[in-house]
Amino acid sequence: MTLTPGTRIGPYEITAPIGEGGMGVVFRARDTQLLRDDDFVKLAIADRYYKLAMADGRLLIF
Repeated sequence: MTLTPGTRIGPYEITAPIGEGGMGVVFRARDTQLLRDDDFVKLAIADRYYKLAMADGRLLIF
C-alpha cells in the first residue's frame, strides 16, 4: 500500500512524508476525529507480512 498525501487510514489523513529508514517510513498525519496532527509510522515489516499472507492465501493445501 502506497501512502501519499490525502490517503486516509482510519481516522488519519496522511499530509506529508517526514523521513524513511530501515524500519519503515514516518508520515505527518491529521487525526480527523481529534483534530490534531500526529506522526504515523508505516513499518516496512508490515509490507513483508502482507505479501507473505497474500502468497500464503493463494496456496491450496490438501
